[in-house]
Amino acid sequence: MGEAKRRVAFRGTAPKLIGRGLLFPSLLQPKGLSGLTTTKIPEEELQSGVLYWDKIACPTNNLVHVALPEEELLMREEVLIRPRSIGVGSFDIPQILHLATETQVRSFAMLEKERPGYWCLTAAPPEELAHTSQFEAGRSALVQLVGGLPLPPPGTRMESILEFKLNRRSELEKLRSKLDKLYVTITQSDDKDMAIRVIESEVDQAIADLLKTSREWWKYINLADVKTLVSLGAAAAGQFFGLSTAMGASTSIVGGVGAFISITNGVNAKLKADRSSPYWYAVEVKRKLA
Repeated sequence: MGEAKRRVAFRGTAPKLIGRGLLFPSLLQPKGLSGLTTTKIPEEELQSGVLYWDKIACPTNNLVHVALPEEELLMREEVLIRPRSIGVGSFDIPQILHLATETQVRSFAMLEKERPGYWCLTAAPPEELAHTSQFEAGRSALVQLVGGLPLPPPGTRMESILEFKLNRRSELEKLRSKLDKLYVTITQSDDKDMAIRVIESEVDQAIADLLKTSREWWKYINLADVKTLVSLGAAAAGQFFGLSTAMGASTSIVGGVGAFISITNGVNAKLKADRSSPYWYAVEVKRKLA
């Protein structure tokens, strides 16, 4: 059976992963003071979204639609959705740009209403989130996995990433569960210092397992930094920020590649709705690992 057919059969019979979705911004961006241009999602960000998230979403509208690389494949495999805003009437450039900016925020609200706690924003300036309808001023924690997330090499076809995701599901699921445990500890645990130290070793092992299988699958891999923001309540904020400096200075070796986990103060923005999963995500490739 071909890989595409195997993936369809797999989706129909296997239990679903604990859901997570990554929402990209509109691909319509300002150019100068009165112009607009289209942009694209950086390759490593799209690779990371497809590999580590159950769904990715990229807003569009009826005025200007920008296709993603291999969009037809990702739609067919039920990985990608394109939330669509409708603009009626005539629009000048500032109005079109306003529509494009609002599309991501409105899409997040719509998707979160359907599945609360499922979606996470990427690429949106985190310091501006407090001014949008879904967020408010408040404490957040910036959690970073520095230099430890494996990504495929540049130019890797989405077919290869989807095949890896199918065949190495257990390693991917293990890493997610350990990171979820870390986020819950940060937002809810009474004894964060001890709990985080224990989870750190569990994340280390999950990264090591994923690194091994990634290097077996691809000729070489890239190692990336991952940044996430999680909301903190008033009580949790007081407990957490007492140890933020110590955790930020952590030098634990993750997966034997000199990576580490850093937990520090985040931006002054938090989701109005309570959740332990991240609401913002960013990835940046740091180096090649042969």
